[in-house]
Amino acid sequence: MQRFKVSKFKNSATKPPNKEEWLTVGAVCERTGVINAGGEFIAHSVDSRAGVVFLQPLSSEEGKHVRPNPLPVHSDVVTDIQFSPFNDWLMASSSQDGSVKIWHLPEDGFMGIVVQPEIHLPVEQAAVDNISFHPAAQHVLATSSQQHIKIWDIEKEKALCDLDRHDDSVQSVTWSYDGVTIASSCKDTKLRVWDPRSHSLVLECAGHVNPKASKVQWCGDTRLLSTGFDRMHQSQLYLWDTRNFGHSVASLSLGQTGILYPMFDCDTNMLFLAGKGDYSVSFFELQDKEPIITQPSAFSSECQVVAICAVPKRGLNVMNGEVNRLLLLSQKAILPLSYIVPRKSYRDFHVDLFPETAWDEPALTADQWLAHENQTVRKQSLNPATRQKRTYKPSPFQTADKGVPFVSDELQHHDGEHCQGHSGIEVTQAQAVETNVKDTSQAIASGVGGAVVGSSEQRDAATVKEFSSSSESPVKELKATSQSTILQTDQISNSEKPRKAPAWTGVRLSKFKNLQGNTMHRSEHIENIRGVDHTVGGESGGFSANKERVAVALAGPGGIIGVYEVSEHHQEPIN
Repeated sequence: MQRFKVSKFKNSATKPPNKEEWLTVGAVCERTGVINAGGEFIAHSVDSRAGVVFLQPLSSEEGKHVRPNPLPVHSDVVTDIQFSPFNDWLMASSSQDGSVKIWHLPEDGFMGIVVQPEIHLPVEQAAVDNISFHPAAQHVLATSSQQHIKIWDIEKEKALCDLDRHDDSVQSVTWSYDGVTIASSCKDTKLRVWDPRSHSLVLECAGHVNPKASKVQWCGDTRLLSTGFDRMHQSQLYLWDTRNFGHSVASLSLGQTGILYPMFDCDTNMLFLAGKGDYSVSFFELQDKEPIITQPSAFSSECQVVAICAVPKRGLNVMNGEVNRLLLLSQKAILPLSYIVPRKSYRDFHVDLFPETAWDEPALTADQWLAHENQTVRKQSLNPATRQKRTYKPSPFQTADKGVPFVSDELQHHDGEHCQGHSGIEVTQAQAVETNVKDTSQAIASGVGGAVVGSSEQRDAATVKEFSSSSESPVKELKATSQSTILQTDQISNSEKPRKAPAWTGVRLSKFKNLQGNTMHRSEHIENIRGVDHTVGGESGGFSANKERVAVALAGPGGIIGVYEVSEHHQEPIN
């Protein structure tokens, strides 16, 4: 009988990235930022470029640095980014402006293509701090704002429930792995477990005594992990059992650290902790018996951690023994940190290191989940030889009857031409044509047809009949007058679905809010200014300029002003 349980992952070797492997950030991070990764892309946002998310591929050619592509998403600082577990090209973002938007990214990751949000949820009155996709049901999203947690059906843009029994601001939310319950940590220092479908509070207990940012993370079916601070501002880690939620089953004090980011891998029981502003990432293992929490290793970085995330299992290099990969967002770079289990050979796939993991096919629809159906996501092996190959997934929200004019088959083949919306901008143009079609239809129904058709369906049927039977079809005239707004898409297959027309969100986007200033070369500077007056009153800047000259207030009696020519450098002031 074995007395000690042997772990295959305790000897996981951390592979520190070389500087050549560092990923470029979109802008310098001053204080805060967020980062997340899907199976195809890395998305991050920093406070120096408020409202912009930078996208770059998760994997690129070795030695090739890809510059992040900026995507303006909000009018204020981005607070959270999440990728759908069922579509690597579907991304959700939230902001301090109270908005939550759903984006469907192009296959190459926004390479010069105008991207419009697929879904825009109703704007909240305060900042939306957290968003989280349901792990099993499609199109179900949880958001938190102030004292509220709302569960949304994003396809219908409808709130399914509002969990509003918090006494203070919600600090983090996390779904259980089966999607039955959702846990939250709050500024009132309490931990709560909810059943959102019955709008009920299942469990509640006192958490960390310090109201400073606390986070919560599920670590299995019945275990819940929380991070926070004590009265002396020492960071803490608590492990809870929902079957006995009155007190923690294990705890750990980590000393003076920043806000802790917990990341748990349920397939390997590996736990990673990183503190904001710290230089290290700690690796722990969770076990069922004592010692429940063990720390095999820690990694020290030369860069401060601003934010951190874990790469999904389907994005790992399993043939090199990579069991986990973290992405550390620092002030000037993104550091990929791999955890590799040492083996003699990596020629074959090691089944013992990579158990079957949740794949990208939903188990439920939003309506099924709301009807109290419970299903777990189908699991699949990570073996490259047997696993299903992933392909580009179109937007699940694109439908033929949204944002494009109705054109019957007879009208599509009239004169061998057809029109179809292809993007958000083109759909907007097509809507103008649709208005002309409706006006023409009403004229035909009332004048040419000889009677006014009552319902819209009957009017459309009469319109198509008159269009198809008349030798002088008004479609020719309509096409001639709207040639500039209709795109001829003969090269596009009829099966391609158009994008949904973007709706007015109530937030006006500015083209200039992300301007950045660059200091000109030193040869353009005027450097010989001496005796500048530093006692000029606050009502005057003591400086003025136009495109030819610069005037500066100089110190001395009589009120001296130095005037310099902009085009001539290193000169004496003009008398």
